[in-house]
Amino acid sequence: MIQGNGSLILLACALACSRPNAEQNNTQTQTASADTAVVTQADSTRPSEKGEWTAGVTSASARASGNVVLTGVRTAQHPDFERLTFEFAGDTLPAWHIEYIDKPVRSCGSGEEKTLEGEAWLEVRFTGAEAHDQSGKPTAAPMNRSVGQPIIRQLVLTCDFEADVTWVAGVSTPARYKVMQLKGPARLVIDLKGR
Repeated sequence: MIQGNGSLILLACALACSRPNAEQNNTQTQTASADTAVVTQADSTRPSEKGEWTAGVTSASARASGNVVLTGVRTAQHPDFERLTFEFAGDTLPAWHIEYIDKPVRSCGSGEEKTLEGEAWLEVRFTGAEAHDQSGKPTAAPMNRSVGQPIIRQLVLTCDFEADVTWVAGVSTPARYKVMQLKGPARLVIDLKGR
């Protein structure tokens, strides 16, 4: 136990150490701004340095408390990879699960078989999500699109039922992929590696 002047020194240190000075605040602001820039850039240029390339199964639990609406599905082609982006209303993602699946690819409601271009099928399934508005109109149309890129050949919505939304990408080969979760708005970004 420290007594006398030692107690005052400890108290002064505790107060000084718990309050960051103006220089520390500026550093934190600059770091936050840099992170925001990286997030913005990550959706339009190169893949994130975070995460690992895989051809296995990846998933994450829900961040949203209720169902979130899928507002867009985009693809982009870059020199070393191709990007598949799922964008949602708001700033939180639903639970998601990604894996390569075997044929036949089927619609979740009818069981109807779907024919997709490519030699492999990457399924992206969201739980706690919807791909339609309150009147039932699709929010991420078209639901069957020919992409025609070297890796991503076609995209098909195979399920939008009871808070489950599933898209399947017909790809030229079971390419390794990397996943990023971005905010402002919420996006799940999948980069598929070129050869």
